[in-house]
Amino acid sequence: MWSFRKISQKHVDFVICDKQDFNIMGVVELDDRSHLRPDRIARDKFVDAALAEERIAILHYPVRAKY
Repeated sequence: MWSFRKISQKHVDFVICDKQDFNIMGVVELDDRSHLRPDRIARDKFVDAALAEERIAILHYPVRAKY
C-alpha cells in the first residue's frame, strides 16, 4: 500500500500516447524554477526512476513564457 500512496500523488505535465491503442509513448515534464528546490529534485528523481522502470521515456523541458 505504501508504494501506491507514494506514486499516486505524483503527476506529469503531458503524456504522449499512441493514437491507435493509447499505449504510452513518452512523458513531457515542463521544469520551472521550482524544480531547482531540493524536495523537487528528489521528486523528479523518483518519478524518473519509476518511469524508467516501466521503460517510459521522459523529456524534461525548461518552461518558458513563449516557445
